[in-house]
Amino acid sequence: MFCNGSGEFTPEPTSPSHQCDNAPMRMYVIYERPKDYPDRYVLRQWIIDGEAKPTGWFVVAETLDAVRKFVPRQCIRFERNPSDEPQIVESWI
Repeated sequence: MFCNGSGEFTPEPTSPSHQCDNAPMRMYVIYERPKDYPDRYVLRQWIIDGEAKPTGWFVVAETLDAVRKFVPRQCIRFERNPSDEPQIVESWI
């Protein structure tokens, strides 16, 4: 799918510049033993709209596999970046 620049998606690009400038992106970050849940994994949703902002939506689970089940299927996994907080396991966009 392609964004036509106004936040609408089409099966084919509608112009050479088919960037999704107006559509905020959702990102899901998995944390291992964050301060608020020191013995669990947490999946948190973020909105990226010029800057990354937490949405307040999150899932807490005992295992990494259990929390991964809540990541939307269409997301792509990104390895932890060395500059990320040490509790971050991976991110999904």
